[in-house]
Amino acid sequence: AYDSMKYTLVVDEHTQLELVSLRRCTSVLSDDSDLLRACDRCDLEDEAAFGDGLVAPDAHSSSEDSSPEADLQFSKKFLNVFVNSTSRSSSTESFGLFSCMVNGEEREQTHRAVFRFIPRHEDELELDVDDPILVELEEDDYWYRGYNMRTGERGIFPAFYAHEVVGQARDAIGRS
Repeated sequence: AYDSMKYTLVVDEHTQLELVSLRRCTSVLSDDSDLLRACDRCDLEDEAAFGDGLVAPDAHSSSEDSSPEADLQFSKKFLNVFVNSTSRSSSTESFGLFSCMVNGEEREQTHRAVFRFIPRHEDELELDVDDPILVELEEDDYWYRGYNMRTGERGIFPAFYAHEVVGQARDAIGRS
């Protein structure tokens, strides 16, 4: 579970993200939101220290070199989306919306992994909780064919391991 005020986002060494105050991101929250009340208790020193100690991953990772998708160019879009939710899990209250270039076309994340999935066959896609996923095909047998935007891998996985996020994100963006 993530702390509601700070978490680490791991990106490649060429990605540039803008740090913004959590207060600027709460316009889509209701006044009685737990996250909004927690933000009111924020210490400005904590905001200034946010991001200290983050280390860029090694540029010569063997998993990058061996991936057939290594030549895909990821865009630099990462949108923090806060949604009003009755769930107590912070991972369902805030999440990132990703997009990337696939075959020269920018594609947005459509789903978010809600459970870890360990593949048992070569064509299956490994998922970690909160992985951004682009679902490319919904099979009749309740399996999805998709692309894991965190790992750059393609494969199939059970449909109930991921929830759709595009509708929630667009609603939140429209209200801000």
